[in-house]
Amino acid sequence: MSRLYINKVFFLLMMLLSISANAQWNKIDVINDSRPTPSLFQKDGVIYAGSDNRIYISSDNGISWKESSIISPDVDFISALIKYENKIFVGTYNFGVFYSTDEGMSWNSLNNGLSGLGSESISDFAIRSSNLYAGTYGAGIFVINLNNLSQWIPFSNGLSFNSSYNINSLRNINGTLYAGAGGNSSYYKNLENSNQWIEVVFGEMWGEPNSMYDIKINNNEYLIAASYGIYKSNDEKNWQYYNLGAGSINEANFAIHNNKIYVHYTKGSGRTLWFTSVDNGNSWNFFEDQRGVDVLSILVVDNKLFAGRVYGFNYLPLVPTSVDEDELPVQFHLSQNYPNPFNPATIISFTIPNVESKNASTSKNVTLKVYDILGKEIAAIVNAFLPAGSYSFSFNASEWNLTSGIYFYKLTVDKLTSVKKMVLMK
Repeated sequence: MSRLYINKVFFLLMMLLSISANAQWNKIDVINDSRPTPSLFQKDGVIYAGSDNRIYISSDNGISWKESSIISPDVDFISALIKYENKIFVGTYNFGVFYSTDEGMSWNSLNNGLSGLGSESISDFAIRSSNLYAGTYGAGIFVINLNNLSQWIPFSNGLSFNSSYNINSLRNINGTLYAGAGGNSSYYKNLENSNQWIEVVFGEMWGEPNSMYDIKINNNEYLIAASYGIYKSNDEKNWQYYNLGAGSINEANFAIHNNKIYVHYTKGSGRTLWFTSVDNGNSWNFFEDQRGVDVLSILVVDNKLFAGRVYGFNYLPLVPTSVDEDELPVQFHLSQNYPNPFNPATIISFTIPNVESKNASTSKNVTLKVYDILGKEIAAIVNAFLPAGSYSFSFNASEWNLTSGIYFYKLTVDKLTSVKKMVLMK
């Protein structure tokens, strides 16, 4: 597996930077900041938002919301949400599954067959054919037939009770189920008409759990949001690793708007980091550092990025994006690295201009090199042909055994050059 340490972002000085001011999030007042929004789902133009003990439904892209009845006096966290035909299913933490056939006016318990420690703490749902699958926090996966809803049946063949019964995510992609199970840098897949889960390793183990929180297939390539970064593959065998520099996290999800991929990395301690990609995950750009915020679920509908939080419900207006035309940069620019001074890693960002035309962006010969104060080349961070766009790359001084002092980095794009100074302070 190749390791591509792109966009490794360190945020030691973020409190001094006004980066988050660029993102103007709007509150959705129907769920105030003292209540959670752990789950979001959209079907047939209708948005469903799960809160503490009820759900909210919008049929006008989030402008107005209808409140359901209370699901149960005991329920205080709706961790999963999905709809099939006229049935809305909610998964709760500690109290199992409930469903409604009248758009949330009344609710029925659906826990027959759920057994084992953690079986009534539901993490995620997936629907395939006429079956509903439920992932749990500690008891593996269960399945129930949607036509009779008689009893849940264990569906965990191939999962390990000791290492993969904790299900972080469950997805149906083109008829294949994908489960983010356990923390062994792997996920499990289940093919249609099979009752067996197959383990797929996507990364290495570094002594800490590395779990898959979301998976997407976009333009025939797999994208995984995991505990320590993004993984990408076109064959589920060879994976590229993108370290976003967020450290260990406990929740992450993708959302796609036109050609732009959004991902949130929630650390679980009142901090969420956002990143975007406009080249299908080949490079990632830092978007926002939200302090005092834990995002649990995201969804894009009608040019709005909805974010369900531990406390509250917000959305960010989006504008249509196109990396083929107006969004391509028109100026050559090398940014000051940050943080600076740094130890041991820092981010260097630059833009390559689109000088051909609106509809053409020929790749250019790009080098980004680091030199010591005597002019000796230390490292070649980039040496490749790149199309017009914005890029961020990590430089980690520990990989080169560098001492404290002044260093220079030089960007060359064809005949254009720019040099800046940075300080390593151990």
